[in-house]
Amino acid sequence: MVYRQNALRAALNVTLAYLEERRKTEERIFEDIGDIQSSAQRFYEQHLRTIDRVAALGAFEGLVLVQADGSRRSAEMLFDGGRAADGVNVFGVGSFMANGGAMTANEKREIYAAYLVLRDMGPIILPRLDSLYGR
Repeated sequence: MVYRQNALRAALNVTLAYLEERRKTEERIFEDIGDIQSSAQRFYEQHLRTIDRVAALGAFEGLVLVQADGSRRSAEMLFDGGRAADGVNVFGVGSFMANGGAMTANEKREIYAAYLVLRDMGPIILPRLDSLYGR
């Protein structure tokens, strides 16, 4: 009986130690996500302030294509991987806008600025998080 109690106590202690380490890991991940989100927000705002409006609209039109049904979808290269017109390699970025044909120039500029953040930050973040969409 004593042996069984000791074995159960040891198993419980191992489990509790594992759970404590897992808690610490998850807390670090959430802290990382907060830091990443803050950096991305600053980067996005910087793009909005400095982006060439005409060039951004042209780039958006080439990356997020109008479909026959009036929606917009990202070019396959953005998700599958390839070199964008600006010479930067990109992968894993997908988008769908149901009413994309009715987007304003400002909305297109905002989406393009967000794309630039994802394109530039994604490869840096990938080793730390397996997805920007959700875990």
